[in-house]
Amino acid sequence: MSKSKQIILDLSDNTDLSIIKAKIKEALAHSIHDFILSLEVDSSNIFLDPKTSPITFLKITDFKSVHQISANSEPELRSLFESSARICLDLSKNEWEIIPLENIIAWATNTTCKIYSRVHSLEKLNLHFQILEKGVDGVIIDEKALDYAELDKVLLKLTTTLLSLTEVKVVEIKSVGSGDRCCLDTAVLLDDTEGMLIGNFASGFFLIRAENVLTDQISPRPFRVNAGAVHCYLYTPVKTFYLSELKSGSEVFVINNKGRGRCVPLGRNKIEQRPMVQVTAVTAADKESISIIVQLAETIRFGARTERGFITVDQLKTGDKVLAYFPSGKARHFGTEVNEFIQEK
Repeated sequence: MSKSKQIILDLSDNTDLSIIKAKIKEALAHSIHDFILSLEVDSSNIFLDPKTSPITFLKITDFKSVHQISANSEPELRSLFESSARICLDLSKNEWEIIPLENIIAWATNTTCKIYSRVHSLEKLNLHFQILEKGVDGVIIDEKALDYAELDKVLLKLTTTLLSLTEVKVVEIKSVGSGDRCCLDTAVLLDDTEGMLIGNFASGFFLIRAENVLTDQISPRPFRVNAGAVHCYLYTPVKTFYLSELKSGSEVFVINNKGRGRCVPLGRNKIEQRPMVQVTAVTAADKESISIIVQLAETIRFGARTERGFITVDQLKTGDKVLAYFPSGKARHFGTEVNEFIQEK
């Protein structure tokens, strides 16, 4: 989600200043800095440093409200774009929702008018920020619809994540016989250097690249990551998942060689028995060891800082350096990071 996107919390039903202060303080802790109030409130009255916690107070009257949109609304709305700085759409009573939103976002292109939508659930917030890829400029949400724990998860999925990838040195490659491996087919086309973070242990994950390289043996499958054995972990910023538990409709995390990641939907998990190898690598200081079991095939590519950006598993040799990610927390309970001692080997 772009930093220019806004989530505006509507507190206009509140008239008690002490309650308003408490709700604003809670919202600020979850990166919400914009509020609709019915009272005149000075930001300095909220006992927060405006340099570190910028606050914007708005009124309902700062938005031109639109409740109905049809195919014939374009001339009227284009006129509104010229005369209004902000338009708020509340289509909760409209028979259609998606197509009208697509239309107004398209019609507002190349204007200075900002398009906001009123949402009554976090599911709708997620949807409205993704319509036509661009999404609305902001959403207005009522406090009653907010679950901050769920909001944090939604925002994480919408936000481009930047992780610090580390080079690790391969110290062992050995055959482990046949095993069940998972091909994860996403419902989106992956970029040239994107892949997934996969590993035997929750302490460290290898970047396994997508099958998006043209060869003379097989056509590219830029939606597929031949990820590893069924027991392996898939890293996401929210939690880890066993590859075997992923299915159509799951959300997975993809990341490129520079560490820029995003969440995408999974279309299919294709599990088949194949010959497997285990790759073990260590950090530069030999302080930490990680491993992964993957299929032995020319289409499995480890992300690397080489000219091609990868090394195929069949060409991998001891001493080679590949890319990995080490999360701060090592212990997991049902995929969720916990603060406890754990040893995986």
